[in-house]
Amino acid sequence: MPSKLREARQAELEAIRLDNDGILRAHDVVDYAQDHEDSAIREWFDWDDDSAAYHHRLNQARQLIHVYVRVEHVSLAPTRTYVSLESDRYERGTGGGYREIRDVLTDPVKRGELVAQALKEAGIWRSKYQHLDELARIFDAMDEEDAA
Repeated sequence: MPSKLREARQAELEAIRLDNDGILRAHDVVDYAQDHEDSAIREWFDWDDDSAAYHHRLNQARQLIHVYVRVEHVSLAPTRTYVSLESDRYERGTGGGYREIRDVLTDPVKRGELVAQALKEAGIWRSKYQHLDELARIFDAMDEEDAA
């Protein structure tokens, strides 16, 4: 994305936040984009109701798949039933999908991919929250694991 467009969108989001007691809410962003046809954020949205409704349902389906858990009788601990591997999302060109967690965990290649993906996501999480001293012990444990 060109930097001018990125900067314009960031400025509009900041203006929306400031206009709403310092809180940026999704519905305020949509309302602003809808009311300002020349805004930088307007083109981010799908304004065709049929298409937008379909894409909304796809996102709802992804959320449903993502949060579905099963209680295994062996441990009685809630476990994610499905996982999305990056290779399914990007390499196959099919728009992604979800795999049964048991299939991924029993396949050494897929399990390795899931571990690598988890470590990458942990690094992103760490970057996001690195300024919180309360999480220092977690970061130390992550450093120890990286060194191992």
